[in-house]
Amino acid sequence: MKKLITTALLLTLILPAAAHADGKIFPRAHIKAKLAMPSQRAIISYRDGIETLIVESSFEGPGEEFGWIIPVPNEPTQFKAATPGLLDTLELNLRPKITHINLEIIVIALAALLVALWILLDVLVKRKPFLIFLSCGTILVFIVSVLTIYFFPVRSQLKLNLDQYVNETAEQTLHALDLNVFTPDNTDQINDWLTANGCIPLANDKSKIITDYAADGWHFITAKLLNDGAQTDHLVTIPLKIVFPTNKPIYPARLITNTDGTKLDLFIIGPEKAQAKGLNTIFADEFHKNDYQANINDQFEILDGSVFTADRFHRTRLSTTAVDDILWDNSFVTRLEGENLTEDLPIKFNGTEAERDLTFTDPGATLVASAAALIVAAAILTFIRTVGAKRIFSQTTKSIFPFVLPAIALCALAVFIAIYATLDRSRIGFAQNWLLDTGFADRFQTKSIYYTALDTAENLRQANNFSIQNMQAEMKEYTKDMTNYYHGRKGIEQGDSPGDYQLLEDERGIVLRTYTQHGTPIEMPLRKELENLKSEK
Repeated sequence: MKKLITTALLLTLILPAAAHADGKIFPRAHIKAKLAMPSQRAIISYRDGIETLIVESSFEGPGEEFGWIIPVPNEPTQFKAATPGLLDTLELNLRPKITHINLEIIVIALAALLVALWILLDVLVKRKPFLIFLSCGTILVFIVSVLTIYFFPVRSQLKLNLDQYVNETAEQTLHALDLNVFTPDNTDQINDWLTANGCIPLANDKSKIITDYAADGWHFITAKLLNDGAQTDHLVTIPLKIVFPTNKPIYPARLITNTDGTKLDLFIIGPEKAQAKGLNTIFADEFHKNDYQANINDQFEILDGSVFTADRFHRTRLSTTAVDDILWDNSFVTRLEGENLTEDLPIKFNGTEAERDLTFTDPGATLVASAAALIVAAAILTFIRTVGAKRIFSQTTKSIFPFVLPAIALCALAVFIAIYATLDRSRIGFAQNWLLDTGFADRFQTKSIYYTALDTAENLRQANNFSIQNMQAEMKEYTKDMTNYYHGRKGIEQGDSPGDYQLLEDERGIVLRTYTQHGTPIEMPLRKELENLKSEK
């Protein structure tokens, strides 16, 4: 009984503690291949009966021109092409909490291992010294393995060796032309527009959906999308911004019902936490205005603008120049994800509880699954020692002894596999996440672009070719092979997303503008910097 109580105490110590957006892409009539729409991203900002919608779709398929149809419940007061910077900023900063190697999990796993080995030493391997050495060796290997997993990525990230996290898949952004709004009585007007732009007409099932929408007085934004000739079938639309009045927030998904595997990434800004049937909450928190600004370098100029900080997850900040259009003080931001949508999704605002999803790196998931497997093994061994030891290891049943440990090992392995398979593993690796969490990504990325621009400007100045057109052409060539570590993609682009850049020209001359992780725009007048470098020499 004393041994039972002692072992039970040991195990106790180690157990641990409506807004509207949608769209359908139509290929040219001569393109017979079916388009696959793998994902959609959208922002819904709803306040005082007015919805601001920003929507973007990515899809795969051949072609150079496409048609895009987006239904909205009321006549829009504004619709125009937008930029992807705001969507990219929200996606980057409102991500799940990523767990790599947690010291608490290490302690739990090590404690479970020690309990299991203590029982083995006490019951199974008495008077067999070589097994004692084997057990001690097992503990040592476990500790060394954990330390290696924990510290090796830190060493890697200090060298910026992040290529393993870079997505090599090239995507081409489609430009939006010929934006129109229709209020049809039936599908004929929509089909006429599709035919006039060389696109295939609506299929029968989609025609009925359009008819149902039209009967309810819905309006349709149509856009002609143009591929500038890039040789890739991975295409993404330029975001469209649509503003319209509505008193019933909803995300209509019926137009993409038959598109298998379409994933939706939806950011909702409203007075409270948002919910939608079939969508999982990734992030939710209230945001407040504050005066935080990025601290990159004194020589960089930070543009004025609003900065919003999350109430509970206060390290989460949003400061892109477009944020004032969709956020306000004390607004609540919710990120929802789902896939294979088949019905329209009514959106409800309810509650103010902050929430953030949890995900793991591969080493982190391995450690958690290992800890669970060790706990199960320790529990089984505890039962054997306290309840069944005398029967199992008696002289009469000694013949089953060789099968006990393999059976325990198989049980622990099954637990490991089951837990590892069910844990959500992040696409962002430890090194990239470390750079984002510590702010080092801002310094590395901003200065990398800055020095590349300075070298380019100096070379052009010496060749008497210093102009914004030449700068844009040279920078495009130099940055295409650089890595944007914010997003884990190859190539730094001219745009307003975190890690990208823009070249502008004003009274200061040619100005380089970059965007930090939180979307903060930072400017560097190149002529002034060149003069400073020249005076230093």
